[in-house]
Amino acid sequence: ALAEDAAKCADDYCADCWAATHARGARARHAWTGYAANASVCALCEADVARRRCDECGDDLCVACSLRIHARGKRARHAVVALREPLSDFQLNALNASHCQACDYAVADPAHGCTLCGARLCESCLLFDHDAVCAKRGGARAASMGLDPDLPTKCAVCGRRPEIRCAQCGEVYCLWMGQPRCFRQRHVKGKRADHEYVPYTLLEGLERRVAAEDAAEADRVAARRAEQQR
Repeated sequence: ALAEDAAKCADDYCADCWAATHARGARARHAWTGYAANASVCALCEADVARRRCDECGDDLCVACSLRIHARGKRARHAVVALREPLSDFQLNALNASHCQACDYAVADPAHGCTLCGARLCESCLLFDHDAVCAKRGGARAASMGLDPDLPTKCAVCGRRPEIRCAQCGEVYCLWMGQPRCFRQRHVKGKRADHEYVPYTLLEGLERRVAAEDAAEADRVAARRAEQQR
């Protein structure tokens, strides 16, 4: 079964009905997450699939509800464990399947792995989420556009989106609320203490070009689907 992003329709579909109702228009850009048949529903909101179990409360909860009710007080000390889709013996032994490295819930089909970084993913994480976090995706996109394939895409300390570059080292760093905290962490002692940082804008240009290409491709896919429905 497929559940739609809550920011979109927030409806549940089988695969065939999803395809039929999302072939054209704004819905063609919607995202879905999959879940197994008869999956547990969150005991609180009763709207999302349960992906966490609190041993002390005795409830199966969605991620959002689990975080909300265990954020403070005595419940913050409760033992919460992750729930995952079951793996059959056939999936384990014949397909060498495992759980998705991104959501840690759905079964990762070996056919849905990332061809760039090798991550094993479920279909929805590969389709809708992985491009933004793939460690090698930025370099591959840069190379396809005639740019440096080793273009840094992550802060050298925390892995967030970089906004500044050390003029001397060449390493890139994020800004936290406008402050170069990660840069300072690497430039406390020795000669590095005299280094300076400058704005890092190469990634912004790449992201704009990638976004434009992705939007154009999404429009082409939507047009092809609409033509097939006629």
